[in-house]
Amino acid sequence: MTLRADVVMPIRNGARFVVPAVKSILEDEALGTLIIVDDGSNDDWEARAAGLLKRDSVRIIRQPPAGIAAALNRGLTEATTRYVARMDADDVSLPGRLASQIKWLDHHPEIAAFGAQMLVITADDTAGRESNYPCRPEEVRHALFARGRCALCHPAVMLRREAVLAAGGYRTSFENAEDYDLWLRLSEKGAVANSHHTFIHYRVHPGQVSHQRKVRQSFARDLALFSARERAQGRADPTQDWLTPKSYAELQAPEFHPVIRKLAVAYEAIDGVWNGGRQVLTAEAVRAIPDLARASYLGETRRLRYDLIKKAGATALWRGNLGHALEAYYALAHCRTIDSKFFRKTFEPAGGPA
Repeated sequence: MTLRADVVMPIRNGARFVVPAVKSILEDEALGTLIIVDDGSNDDWEARAAGLLKRDSVRIIRQPPAGIAAALNRGLTEATTRYVARMDADDVSLPGRLASQIKWLDHHPEIAAFGAQMLVITADDTAGRESNYPCRPEEVRHALFARGRCALCHPAVMLRREAVLAAGGYRTSFENAEDYDLWLRLSEKGAVANSHHTFIHYRVHPGQVSHQRKVRQSFARDLALFSARERAQGRADPTQDWLTPKSYAELQAPEFHPVIRKLAVAYEAIDGVWNGGRQVLTAEAVRAIPDLARASYLGETRRLRYDLIKKAGATALWRGNLGHALEAYYALAHCRTIDSKFFRKTFEPAGGPA
């Protein structure tokens, strides 16, 4: 008997790219049911994809807007297959993807999440760079935990349904970084890997969440990384009881861990600068940013981290605080050194899951 996999696709106002996305996954012969969770859309995506949505292999679940993490959890609980693949409403799944991932997971029962490489495409389908994610579980864990990189392409992942639900599924308090938080938790048991094959065309465009809420996504990612580091030290997860995302102001309260408060201070300033605010970085943020950067917080991209450190240093100089400025520029040199070593080590060709 040929195994099939259900596919969970959350959508909110995805009319522009939904037709090629849905069409690509419906053409996969190993598809069980495409479960589309509509998270409070108010556009005409259903009308645009009407011809495709009439198929027996498509199921639409509608819910009030609750966020992507809640939509994904709903899809996971509604799925009936052993393996559940992810798909976004603006990407393109490649032929043979589901069968290949099912076969690999069948031979590796210890793996709960199996990703793949991606090819970046633009809104007009122009091809860009191809990913080079690490593949072996220990390599993926190192990238996720030691360097804070989200080393899996979320819409290219296939999940072992029961294992993910047993781990608590997606945590709604990490909205916009719910995938990174899940990979961290699963990787603590060595349960995450990637294929060398490219199975997704990942579309980059101004309307996607990673563009619209870049700073808040980075903040959630850093909170997930800090929580994982606490768990690794045998301490309680400081975010385990959170049910919803918390604001920067809330997290600066004395009852929260000093690192969480420092992240909240830094990101409140960063968010203001990023979104066109005219306020300068506060003295507390100027001190916090280099410290956080040295610990591999403040986003995945080196450019963002370096720019923030330089701005903190320049602000300190403008205020006449030479000590803080020197600390910032020392942190910049330190970050560049460790990033250089990491990228040489991580992206050298190596064997792994096929």
